[in-house]
Amino acid sequence: MSIGHSRGPLKVSFDSDQLSIRLWPGGAISIPWSEVEFVCPTPTLVRSKDGWTRESHGLAIESTFKSTLETHGLLVLEVVLRDRRPVLARTTGRAGFWVRQHIRPLLDASDRPQPDQSLISFGLYRRSLSGSLDELLDLLLATSRFDLVCH
Repeated sequence: MSIGHSRGPLKVSFDSDQLSIRLWPGGAISIPWSEVEFVCPTPTLVRSKDGWTRESHGLAIESTFKSTLETHGLLVLEVVLRDRRPVLARTTGRAGFWVRQHIRPLLDASDRPQPDQSLISFGLYRRSLSGSLDELLDLLLATSRFDLVCH
């Protein structure tokens, strides 16, 4: 199963083998799940018997606060790479330019950039997905692990 997201010149596809990024008018990047350390969906979502729901932290503000997923159908997905160097080495041209602009190194405890670990963020709109949000999250959970990125 493959689930895609198209918005403007960028198409992102997720399947059981890899994450694929396609740029218009040309250029593609494939990142196998073996190169992904974890993914971080925002807002934080949990799987229940009824599907995926926003995780409750028991805060009083949660009764009135609406996430961007609830108000605009926007899920921010941060993909943390184990090592950005192989991805950078195999991308050239327009795709290479895009990756160099959008990949961000993670910082260590002293706020120094890591030489390897990096993240790429995607804003995924529910209405622009080729499948349901639950299907996408189930696929991500089957191919990677969910964790938290601290900014």
